[in-house]
Amino acid sequence: MKAKEINNKSREELQEILKEKKAKLVQLRFEMTSRQLKDYARIKMTRKTIARIMTRLKVN
Repeated sequence: MKAKEINNKSREELQEILKEKKAKLVQLRFEMTSRQLKDYARIKMTRKTIARIMTRLKVN
């Protein structure tokens, strides 16, 4: 998710997306430990998206 997309969302939408992304990160970590994850870059992208959303929530 890009910064422009995040800026266009309401606070409630961002909180919901944040909850989903955190759950997705947990799932990706489990897949990584069980060697099912093929694309390790997805973990990095998810973490960066979480950071962007959290930054945007702090600004508001």
